[in-house]
Amino acid sequence: MLVNSLNRNLICGLTVGLSGLIAVSWTLPAAAAESWETHKDAGLAALKQSNYALAQTELTRALAEAEKFGQSDKRVSACLDGLMRSYGERSKFDDAVAACRRSLLIKEAATPTNEAEIAYDLNYLGLLYFNQSKYDLSARTTLKALAINEKVFGKDSVKVAETLDNLAIVEDTQGKLSVAEDYYKRALEIFEKTPDQNVAELARCLDNYAGLQVTQAKLAQAEEKYQRALALNEKCGPKNPAVAISLNHLANVYMSERKYDQAEALYKRSLALNTEIFGANNNHTAASLSNLAGVYQAQGKYPEAEKLFQQSIGVYEKTLSVNNTELASALSHFAQFYIDQGKTTEGEAMFKRALEINRNAFGPDHQRIAACLNGLGNSNLRAGKYSTASSYYQQAISVEKRSCPDGTSPNLFTYNLGLGTAYLGDKQYAEAEKVIKEQLDQAEKSGNVTDPRIAICANNLAVACLKQGKFSEGEPYSKMAVEVTEKIAGAKHINVGRVLITLGRIYTGEKEYPQAEETFKKATSVIDASSNKMPLDDAKVSLYTAELYAAMGRASDAEPLYKKSIALYQKALPATHPDVIAANECYARFQGKKITSKE
Repeated sequence: MLVNSLNRNLICGLTVGLSGLIAVSWTLPAAAAESWETHKDAGLAALKQSNYALAQTELTRALAEAEKFGQSDKRVSACLDGLMRSYGERSKFDDAVAACRRSLLIKEAATPTNEAEIAYDLNYLGLLYFNQSKYDLSARTTLKALAINEKVFGKDSVKVAETLDNLAIVEDTQGKLSVAEDYYKRALEIFEKTPDQNVAELARCLDNYAGLQVTQAKLAQAEEKYQRALALNEKCGPKNPAVAISLNHLANVYMSERKYDQAEALYKRSLALNTEIFGANNNHTAASLSNLAGVYQAQGKYPEAEKLFQQSIGVYEKTLSVNNTELASALSHFAQFYIDQGKTTEGEAMFKRALEINRNAFGPDHQRIAACLNGLGNSNLRAGKYSTASSYYQQAISVEKRSCPDGTSPNLFTYNLGLGTAYLGDKQYAEAEKVIKEQLDQAEKSGNVTDPRIAICANNLAVACLKQGKFSEGEPYSKMAVEVTEKIAGAKHINVGRVLITLGRIYTGEKEYPQAEETFKKATSVIDASSNKMPLDDAKVSLYTAELYAAMGRASDAEPLYKKSIALYQKALPATHPDVIAANECYARFQGKKITSKE
């Protein structure tokens, strides 16, 4: 959400900035003027066509010619303004920042100073800092731009509203939701005064504000804003790229609401529009393919999803360099898909490739590095390599903390949750309980009783207690997980079936067999009816129901379920996976008891 919105803002701002500079009349030798103008025009034309490599080449040549007239010449800053755009669009943020700061120094030293141009560069610099995850620096720089824009254009000007929108994005990303919301409201109030004159800007602000409301779980309000943004963007023309972005964002809300058919329809519209505007071999089209793959994955249409993910990666590889960060993001999405399918070798290879790309682009301490390390943790967790998974999760947590100015980030919950789960698998129960309880405490402080984090943590704590034989201690956690999950998703959601399995296991451990059987039957019913079930869902509910029947002495009911479970585990996981080994051990114990009882 943020990257697309920010890029649209940069494109609009840059066009105005460069045209203003180029309109200035200078006295210079004709040959030099012609050479500078030729390279400058070629560079700007390449920018318009999104050919950033050519733009960089031509504008670098123009800069060399401009510097012949002095390091502080206005022509130099004009070239730098173009170069910072070409660098920024290719994720070369260090180079972009250097170009922007040098341009700023020239403009600030000029007599008379053009404060509007200085505000423009400050605003752009703030956005570049944002993309470097330097959020505090981004906020301070953008606030400087805001102060100048308020002075030059007035507090109710569109320029001020655009800057407020950017500030809101920075604060939103840092989790400062109330501060961000105030900025969004101020920006919207200004845009709403002249909605017909600022259609694109109003749509962008609505789109960004809706993104914040998604974070706040205010999906109904977010949906309304996304729909309005879509309608406004459609007013700007049938082939407006912003329409495709709005379609994607609205589809994302439908995905959160599990309205998969509606999401699929919008993703298909977005794909068709991007293909029409940009062609089949374009990164925008590749992103749409990836989004559509995601909804197919959610619908359980795994072969269709895999095909689209492969197409998406193929397009990215044709259109982008091998070290492009968009390609890294696409690889990460496909990697997680493979991991969810149990194809951990393929998933791990893709995450390692994405990690290398991101390290080359951003250095060692960046949130994208942390995300890749978390993905590698997920891959090893799924493969049953718990110690290796723990190491990756610890690295992800460390990088995430270093990449955020105040050491806090919403992603830390996810990474710590993975670490706690890895500890459980590695039988480090005390460490697991400590990590998971810390996350549960944080989730409960939100005051939102339907916070999904509460359900996740409660279920994991129940599992930790279960594995240690502390059934009575785990029961309240397990019931909490079921209750919260039902409130969030409804009684028939697949996640309800999954947390019911844990509760059934606890009842079995407590020898509360009637409650356990009823709970497993309910879990089986939910899982069987879900289009989103995974093979391991069936494997788990079959195994633990078999364990219940074995404990009850109902061998004839238990044996077919053991066999079904083992077949499913062996199909989904390698023979060396701890879950496969554990399932076989359970069946072996059952057979031993059965033989003993016959004797």
